[in-house]
Amino acid sequence: MSRHHWSLVLLLGVLLSACGPAQQVAQSPTQASSSPPAATVAPPTSVPATATTVPPTAAPPTLVPTTVAPTQPPATEPPAATPTLSAATAVPTLAAATTAPAIVAQGEDVLTIPAGSGQGQVGISATDGPPTFRIAADGSIRVMDTLNKRLLFFAGSSPGQFKLTQTLDLSFLKRPSDFVVTGKGDLYVLDAEAWAISHLSIQGAELNNIALNPATKGKFTTISLTADGRIFGLDRNTGYLLIDAAGPIPIEDQPNSLVEGSATVRSNAIFSVVGDNSNRQRKSLLINYGGVAPATIPLGETDAEVTFLDINQGMEPYTLVTRGTIAEVQRFSVDGQVLGTLTLDLAGCRTIPRGVYIDRPGDIYTMCVGEQGVSIKRYVMTDAQGQPLPRFDQLVQSAPWAPGSLQSAPG
Repeated sequence: MSRHHWSLVLLLGVLLSACGPAQQVAQSPTQASSSPPAATVAPPTSVPATATTVPPTAAPPTLVPTTVAPTQPPATEPPAATPTLSAATAVPTLAAATTAPAIVAQGEDVLTIPAGSGQGQVGISATDGPPTFRIAADGSIRVMDTLNKRLLFFAGSSPGQFKLTQTLDLSFLKRPSDFVVTGKGDLYVLDAEAWAISHLSIQGAELNNIALNPATKGKFTTISLTADGRIFGLDRNTGYLLIDAAGPIPIEDQPNSLVEGSATVRSNAIFSVVGDNSNRQRKSLLINYGGVAPATIPLGETDAEVTFLDINQGMEPYTLVTRGTIAEVQRFSVDGQVLGTLTLDLAGCRTIPRGVYIDRPGDIYTMCVGEQGVSIKRYVMTDAQGQPLPRFDQLVQSAPWAPGSLQSAPG
């Protein structure tokens, strides 16, 4: 074969080699089209999925819980609800009261005193007015008229029939703000500006002026007499002993006479509301009466402010639970059982140091101070069945914190 022929053969071989790979590449699409996942199945399934999910308008909100729920075990839902339920049931009676206004007590109007400076009126300004009142053992009502610097005495046989019977002039004091009346009929009046206690006869003559230590000024707003004649300066859950059986506490010793708790004219004990060490919202009432250990009454769990109010002649304690304008008075038996709950709506009433008072038999009184005057109401507590709780007309001495008598304590 000539060289020309070999050249043709060699060229034909090269061309045939080039055509072989081209045929293999052309066969690849044929193989791929026979593969279901890549070409036949994937496109159709993605289109229907998009068409099914996107068109419904409710799809976005329903897809969220549908997607999350399977990934969270059902058991994780109760723990989320538990804190809410605990908070709501921490003070069940108060929660019920705030969600059911129908059970808020209405009370009975006892005495209305118009604002003014005349006889039978009480001084009230835009920011000031009577701070305290008391119900005496005989049912008479005493109101501290701070702006007019006088003490008003009212008496009556029935609600709405109370009349002014005595006005005690206190104009020689700078700012009379609270008072106690002893069994002998003399008075002790707290002067909040001069920071002293004035000891007066029932006619108003000053018998003694007891200076208070400036270090204690503003640390208490009211004073209280105990059954054995001691006098404490009080502010919620703390007190300072100011006068004991030997007489006034020396002025230099007064800052060190601090006690944790409150005092009442119907006992010699100290009553204090305390929180549990591990849970400050779990509160108890401690009654320190001189025994080996104080008596303890559990008050339940709440984040609201709880203060000791007083005891009745049956030695049953009362507490005040305050949340906003809603105040809840609870009455306990001597052995610590809740006997009754009274819910008060104090909206429209100014906040004053002593706006709620328990009389000796056990009824509740409130003094509401407004721009037009003062309104005093009386409430009778009832049990869970709506029956009035018993009133105590005589001293019950079976409780450890009962005094020997209340003769030296008229309130």
